[in-house]
Amino acid sequence: MENIVEKIDNLLIGEDEAADKLARWANTFAKNHGGKTPDDKGWFDLCVEHMEGNIDDAPAYCARVRDAVKGSTYWRGKGKSEKEAKADVKKHQNYPKGEIGEKL
Repeated sequence: MENIVEKIDNLLIGEDEAADKLARWANTFAKNHGGKTPDDKGWFDLCVEHMEGNIDDAPAYCARVRDAVKGSTYWRGKGKSEKEAKADVKKHQNYPKGEIGEKL
């Protein structure tokens, strides 16, 4: 379940700005964790470990961050190869893509 403060924040600022906020957080996270970005193997587990105890549903938060960086939810799916996920993301841009700022 989404944190009530986050839900209100998203309603007030809109989806595009919320996606920007999540993507910028990913950029800051990468700077503080050896440059590991949402595209890197192991990022999701590291994100969940980092966020557990800080928010109600760490896996959902980290998935939303990855959605914002990729501009799609189609990377998701158990058993999906990296190549298949990448092709699905390219084909299905269904989430507001956030601006991450400067490249690492």
